[in-house]
Amino acid sequence: MTNNVEPPKAPPSAPSALHAPPAASVSISAQFAEIHPAHAQSISRHQLIYSITGLVLGLVCIVGGLMMFFNGVAGKTSWAAKLFGAESMVSDAAPGAVLFIVGMFVVLITRYAFRIKN
Repeated sequence: MTNNVEPPKAPPSAPSALHAPPAASVSISAQFAEIHPAHAQSISRHQLIYSITGLVLGLVCIVGGLMMFFNGVAGKTSWAAKLFGAESMVSDAAPGAVLFIVGMFVVLITRYAFRIKN
């Protein structure tokens, strides 16, 4: 006699912040892309420009923050923010560390994401 019962499946894990879709992702339908290929290409190009601009700005913030941090720029900065259920709290941080965190956030948020959905 064989047992045909499948073992229970593990619940899907929550997506991590690094694998979450970017805040500024652009999605268009396949039908729209097929009918208007020039518009789809233009939308993709503008999303790419936005993403590259965000990447450059974020990297400037990251490098500036590292330079400030390692050169010993003194000061105290703190913030507390709640946005869409997410909470961020930094207290008594050096200005370079805060600029670094802001740069990481900008790079994370402005990632390129252009999808054509069926």
